[in-house]
Amino acid sequence: MLLADSEEEENIKLSIYSLDGSLVRSWSKTMGSKQSFEQLSTDDLRSGVYILQVNGANWTQSRKFMVR
Repeated sequence: MLLADSEEEENIKLSIYSLDGSLVRSWSKTMGSKQSFEQLSTDDLRSGVYILQVNGANWTQSRKFMVR
């Protein structure tokens, strides 16, 4: 997932929600300068559709993804 394209390090919070709005997993990470992608492990998720929400200091992104 494309997260950001920043010149500086940024602390971000990533959260995965089920479609009913339940929080499945949440963690924080420091993204380095010019680091714009995060690889997610879905090994512990059941098959279904989820929403990934990424919160930076002044921005938020949400994306749906499917686990088969």
